Amino acid sequence: MDTPSSELWWNRPEVWAGAALAGFAAVDSFSPSLMHRATAHQALLAGLSGTIGWATGSAAYAIGARTNNAGADTAILATAAAAGLAARHLIPWHEREPQWRAPIRSVAQIVGAGAASATLVTAVRNSSSRTAVGVGAGVIAAAVGAVSIKKEIARQEANRGDHDLEAPKPWQALLQGAGVLGVLGALIGGYRNSGGALARVMQKRLGVPPYAARHAGRAIATGVWVLGVRAVFRSLTGGLARYDRVVDPGYDQPPLSYQRSGGPGSEVPWARLGRQGRRFITDAPTSEGIEAIMGQRAIAEPVRVFVGYDAARSAEARVALAMAELRRTAAFDRGLLIVSCPAGTGYVNTLPMEVAEYATLGNCAAVAVQFARLPSLLALQETPYGADHHRLLLAAIKHELETRPPEDRPKVVVYGESLGAWAGQDAFIGGDIESIKALGVSEALWVGTPYYSKWRHESLYTGDAAPGTVEQIDSFEELDTASSARIVTLLTHYNDPVALINATMFYKEPQWLMDSPRKPGISSSQRWRPVITGFQTMVDAVNATNPTPGVFRAFGHDYRLDLPRVTVAAYRLPEPSQDQWDRMLTRLQKDEAARVNAMKLAAKPLFVLEDTDLGD
Repeated sequence: MDTPSSELWWNRPEVWAGAALAGFAAVDSFSPSLMHRATAHQALLAGLSGTIGWATGSAAYAIGARTNNAGADTAILATAAAAGLAARHLIPWHEREPQWRAPIRSVAQIVGAGAASATLVTAVRNSSSRTAVGVGAGVIAAAVGAVSIKKEIARQEANRGDHDLEAPKPWQALLQGAGVLGVLGALIGGYRNSGGALARVMQKRLGVPPYAARHAGRAIATGVWVLGVRAVFRSLTGGLARYDRVVDPGYDQPPLSYQRSGGPGSEVPWARLGRQGRRFITDAPTSEGIEAIMGQRAIAEPVRVFVGYDAARSAEARVALAMAELRRTAAFDRGLLIVSCPAGTGYVNTLPMEVAEYATLGNCAAVAVQFARLPSLLALQETPYGADHHRLLLAAIKHELETRPPEDRPKVVVYGESLGAWAGQDAFIGGDIESIKALGVSEALWVGTPYYSKWRHESLYTGDAAPGTVEQIDSFEELDTASSARIVTLLTHYNDPVALINATMFYKEPQWLMDSPRKPGISSSQRWRPVITGFQTMVDAVNATNPTPGVFRAFGHDYRLDLPRVTVAAYRLPEPSQDQWDRMLTRLQKDEAARVNAMKLAAKPLFVLEDTDLGD
């Protein structure tokens, strides 16, 4: 049986209304954002934005063009478009507006864009020569889109450095974006059609009434899709968690030093340190290396203690292992003890530890306890668990030090970066600076803190912290090095997407885009669009966590250029001479470049430690 011409996709106006807005959204996604983008990232953005545009445009036509009267449909859609696109003026922003205004304003703008697209399609369909008008409109739209993309890529190119990602190739990005749109459209269509198919089966085979069959079919289909997505997610996270047990080629030999976990006499086997734990232990200077860089005799060999996720089954047991290691390595006899809170995979940026080890001539110990095995984006729900580990470890250290004379106690400081900063700060929620002091912490350095850290908001924006005790900076130059009141240093770049991204930017223009003038690092060409800016910032956050190895920069989520001097100032360490700084920074960058090759997976990665081998 032939399909009626009106049912063919190219004759369906809602399809063209969706396609028109999808094209506009895809082009608009090329606009600059916080980070530079490559072709693959731009394709993902174009596909996501296009999918939203397609759904909005087609839905607007389906809802607004229902009178079967061309003139009436056009008038309704045009009125909706005008009202929606004028939402910024009809519902203006003001500083203390109630929370409902921003989402209403954004929804109105989105509906207005969809209605405008549908109005255009309606006008073309009602034209006496609609084929010619449609072709002409398509040619004009393509030309305008091409010019716009060229202009936006040129804006992306502004201030692009030698180590930034290459500019996206427009045609490749659009074609790949169309593929992303197609996949997402197929998934959405599959979900919608599966409910209808089940309803028809229930109606024809089981005799279920049409109304009940329709709703039951949707409910069952939704349940099946949810279970399917959940199974895929579990399979993905399970596979990622296994990589914590990978032994990298450059980190396959346990240390020979008694001052390192996994070494001689250690209660934590090398295999159970985890991938990032082995890196944490290995990436430390020796006493000979310290002497070569600092030109002075080392006081001691630096201590590194790490307890991997697989080393024990509970936070209490892992902390107990860490304390045993700290005692075994004589970490409490050192002048400085850095307690780090890892990110989701167990990763700790060892750069501050290395700087402190050089500055103190080795009279330093560092400890971290792993609380999760997944990338930070997938480990967000584990943040409270990380806070528990951090709090328990600090409490145990404080209790241990109270048994020693004050003059024989090391200065205890804390460090955290990205999700590690969030989890580390959560250990002190509700107690402000006093809770930090209560656990025996002298100074804290937190870097690239994600937006949703409750402690950070309490301390900076509710006035809970005593004046001068918490200092948030973009760079070392902003730090008040003469301050004696400062306890917490928050190093956060103005253009760090990890620190800026939050759910509200999908429907509300963020303050950092309304600032005039804008903060350093935020492009003057960046503009806010409902939904699209949120997707852009998500992609920015992924790009920002992949810096060039061995090239220290101060941009986005890359803090390596700032960290050495900020670490010395935040922890009030002995200030190296300029020659020592020069040699230290050169060595740190060379070491990092060499370590990246050591972390590359072998052709057949070696996995160790099965689940059945977990300790108690």
